[in-house]
Amino acid sequence: MGDPLTIGELAARTGVPASTLRYYDRIGLVPATARSGGQRRYDAEVIGRVRAVTLCQRSGFSLEEIGRLLDGGRPWQALARRKVEELQGQIAELEQTSALLRSALECGCRRLESCGRAAHLATQGRPGQASRRRPDRRPPGVQDA
Repeated sequence: MGDPLTIGELAARTGVPASTLRYYDRIGLVPATARSGGQRRYDAEVIGRVRAVTLCQRSGFSLEEIGRLLDGGRPWQALARRKVEELQGQIAELEQTSALLRSALECGCRRLESCGRAAHLATQGRPGQASRRRPDRRPPGVQDA
């Protein structure tokens, strides 16, 4: 199995700052397996857990949700199904945004906002697909009036 990793070694191998790893330890998300001389020590297997936390955070999961998924508590399957649905909606939106930008680039307009092709795509859903956005979720940056 190898020698346990120091927090600095874990930070270097995962790209996650040591201060963040300390926080994850404090909230129980990525607990240290031991302490030696007052320093946290981690088994090498924790690298995969840290990478899973990072990936889920980048995908919009809360730390509480990540903890529920990784710790395998009873409701994790229902949460996983809901998150898969949300991710599918995000993927559909990203594909539509990508199509909008590709179309505008092909058009050659000087400004995106004045591009007729881009404006048409921005107001239309993808052909044959209904929006997967949940009605209780607003696009980023949109607030109640």
